[in-house]
Formats: sequence, C-alpha cells, structure tokens
Amino acid sequence: MPFWQQPPPSPPPPPVIDIGVLNRTWLGGLVAVHAAIYLILRFLYGARQGPKAQSTFAAVVTYNITATCFACYTTVLGFRAWYGGEVDAIGATAQGRLYGGSETFQVLASATAVYEVYNTALTAVMPEYRTLDFVGHHFTTFLLALFGSYPFLNYYGVFFFGVASVSRS
Repeated sequence: MPFWQQPPPSPPPPPVIDIGVLNRTWLGGLVAVHAAIYLILRFLYGARQGPKAQSTFAAVVTYNITATCFACYTTVLGFRAWYGGEVDAIGATAQGRLYGGSETFQVLASATAVYEVYNTALTAVMPEYRTLDFVGHHFTTFLLALFGSYPFLNYYGVFFFGVASVSRS
C-alpha cells in the first residue's frame, strides 16, 4: 500500500499529569480576593487586638472565608452534575465510568488545582496550618487534580471533587 493511502497515525495519548489544568487567571483572582479580604480584616480588627495578633486573626479568618467559598462552589457544581443527569450519560457503562468525559469535572479539576496551589502556599507560611498533615494533604489534592484530566475518571471525579466537597465545609 503506498504511503499516501495509509491511514493517518493515531493521536498521542493524553498526558497523565496535565499542568494545563492550573488556570493562572483564576489563581491570580483568588490571590487578589484573599489579599483584599485580609487587608480589610487587618484594618478593621487589627488595632483592637494588638500588633502581634492582628495578622493571625486576619489570616485565619480570610483562609476560612476562601475555604468556605471554594467548598460551596464545588459542591454546587458537583450536585448539579451528579443529580442533574450529566454523569448518567457517562456512567451507563464501565468504559464510561473510567474514560467518559465531563465538562463539569474539567471545571472542578481546574478549580481544585488552583485552590490547592493557593492552599499549599498558605499552609507553608501560616504557623497555625504549617504541619505535615495540612501541607501534605493540600499538595496531594493538587496532584490528584492534575491527574484528573480527560479522559481519566471524570465520572468519579464529579462525585469526589464536587458532591463530597460539602464534607470539607
């Protein structure tokens, strides 16, 4: 068979770890929101607690506000996909449950990667959260988000990165 009649080569397999999931725009937005909340809290409550306590209070409250917002966002996305029918289409077969694509999960993976980079950086600099458990958990979750690129386990990812986010609140 002449070379011009041969079928084109199959595309390369997708990367197992995809750093492209990390959306730098979202990361910049999250850092900006964190900085704004932190500065407002430090301005409002810092002087009342003394100079040493002001940054600790503002940092912990800001961290918890962003954690709650992230958990609510991913939970809503997960519930809409899980109970709204999106996963029914990909979960009908074993092949679909392992390799079926989910637009919602791609958003969840990106949001989780961004949030966990932010979290890992914060836990590394906040003495209250600078433990091996916290830093290890956030870094591992970041890696899991990078492993979640299509076509790998989107069906299960919708549940664990979305619906199960309610347990993190």
